[in-house]
Amino acid sequence: MPSLNDVTKRASKGSLDAVYVLVGTERLLIERTVDAVRKAVDSMGAPGFNIEVFDGKGLDAARVIAAARTLPMMADTRLVLLRHVDAMTPTEQTNLAAYLDDPNESTCFLMTATKLDGRAKLAKAAKKKGYLVDAKPLRGAGLREFIRAEAKA
Repeated sequence: MPSLNDVTKRASKGSLDAVYVLVGTERLLIERTVDAVRKAVDSMGAPGFNIEVFDGKGLDAARVIAAARTLPMMADTRLVLLRHVDAMTPTEQTNLAAYLDDPNESTCFLMTATKLDGRAKLAKAAKKKGYLVDAKPLRGAGLREFIRAEAKA
């Protein structure tokens, strides 16, 4: 399972996976990871044309899947960002899980959630495929390292 730091480092090198599911309560680090992925997609050509953002509350999975299946315009990669996937109904989350079996390789489909039910199909599929990224609160040495890095910045 990749960490938020792994995703951020890969994004800074322009290397993105087709799907990421960022889950956890560490909002600051999740937002920084989202920003790194956005910057990576923008740097691949036609900034702003290839980013689509959705909120999961009341969202129909078919709509976001259609966006994820859309090819990028004048660029190699497009970003589809789905915030609050945990606010979607279990049925819609199951529909999203089916997309993970055959994602569009020219799209980076980035989902965020505070918590996902580990028994749900979406969480199981994301974990099985290696798309799940755990954003646990920082503790101990990780927290100290983060504070030092922030103080230097």
